[in-house]
Amino acid sequence: MKICMVSYLYPTKENRTLGIFVHHQARELAKNNEVHVITKRSGNMQSYEICERVKVHRVGWFNSAIPNKIASLHGKIKFDVIHSHFLGFSTLLCGITSRALGLPFVATLHGSEIMSGNMIKKFYLSFAGRIMCVSGYTANLAENIADKSKISIVNNGVDPRRLRAKKSSGMFKKTIGLANNCIILSVADLVKRKGIDAVIRALPSLKNNHPDLVYIIIGRGPEKDNLASLAKRLKVDKSVRFIGYVSDEDLSNYYNACDIFVLMSRTLQRENAVEGFGIVFIEASFFKKPVIAGKSGGTSEAVIHGVTGFLLNPEDENELQEKISLLLKNSGLRKRLGINGNNFVMNNMLWKHNAHKTAAVYKDAIKSKHP
Repeated sequence: MKICMVSYLYPTKENRTLGIFVHHQARELAKNNEVHVITKRSGNMQSYEICERVKVHRVGWFNSAIPNKIASLHGKIKFDVIHSHFLGFSTLLCGITSRALGLPFVATLHGSEIMSGNMIKKFYLSFAGRIMCVSGYTANLAENIADKSKISIVNNGVDPRRLRAKKSSGMFKKTIGLANNCIILSVADLVKRKGIDAVIRALPSLKNNHPDLVYIIIGRGPEKDNLASLAKRLKVDKSVRFIGYVSDEDLSNYYNACDIFVLMSRTLQRENAVEGFGIVFIEASFFKKPVIAGKSGGTSEAVIHGVTGFLLNPEDENELQEKISLLLKNSGLRKRLGINGNNFVMNNMLWKHNAHKTAAVYKDAIKSKHP
């Protein structure tokens, strides 16, 4: 198939994690298909590049740029399907263009963008022949503004080739000066809905029984100063490390070296903020780590409570302390949950699973458009 994918979020040289899940899907599809991605251009970015077989076109993100680019490429390539990520004005532009060109149109929804449904969003989605949702939670939201028969659940995934630790857990812990420490890890943008503050507030009590405990936070965002101030106020700042963004190799090393992965994701209704799925949970499970997640949106599909980890009320900090303490004291439980998590990921949550389901949705959309 020849696929035209549109997403305003896509990795850049400056921010390689921006919309990385869109690239991972495109890259997996590009193994057996021709994939073109149209995304936002700013500054001195190249207007065209090929990245791991994916042909990336960057354009100004204004009204006519997207339709013009799709039409121009279609004149040369003859696309089989148009696929947009996230629900917004670009969805409408893709939908109108697909009708003008007589092409099937598929839209992927990620969660936050449909927390508040309205007639405008319903109108945007009316152009889509098929709608993919990254979780059952997202699909339930979509049913409020779209035809249920068009909706499919296609979870995001992980790539085992990308997640490869180059150093043993012990060696890497020595490298970062934590050879004799227990490590809790979070990987997230530093925003309120990720619940990193809840983990920091749990540290004073946890350190009473686990003085060697260190909390590592990988990510950047507007809440960093507030979180650092909170750690200092609670006198645990020496046990909290803010790492910022890291390479895939170092990210893998951190996953591999940690004892527990925690992210207390919370839903913020006023800000339309929710965890649509939670790729980081399945990445941690891939490394056989027990995971603790806040119940928010689609996290229940990335974490199986009592099997791969624990799903908790993100506002219940006492329960968070109890579960972290339980795991720190019980290496056998950590190992069992970690093995379960790895089996779950390898059997269900790889990008090849996502690409297989996505291709099936494309074919269904094409068949419906051209029976």
